[in-house]
Amino acid sequence: MSDDEILDFYRRLKSTLGSRAYRIIYLDVEDISETIDRVRKERIDDNGKESWFSAMVRYVEDSPYGKMEKLTGLRGLIEHLEKRRKLEHQIIEEVFPENSVKIKAKSYDPLTIPHFALE
Repeated sequence: MSDDEILDFYRRLKSTLGSRAYRIIYLDVEDISETIDRVRKERIDDNGKESWFSAMVRYVEDSPYGKMEKLTGLRGLIEHLEKRRKLEHQIIEEVFPENSVKIKAKSYDPLTIPHFALE
């Protein structure tokens, strides 16, 4: 799917939602590389193996987009997530600006979500 097709999907979704009340809370990861390094260390199996990281790399490498763009390894995962973040920002800014709020993922605490984010 092209970025334009994805944007069109979300435009149709917004139209389908009509006047229903909703709020999108977007957890924005500013430093993808640093986040991957941190999460790699946190998400290990009982034997200390980085199961999350290898699964994510495999997911990107085996996806149609990953194959088309020849994404491999850590660099491919980062490239994919950076492109995805850019597209998500575009969707929020162009399609849902009045129904969304961005919160820095690093400082996110579900117990202290600003009240305005939920209105």
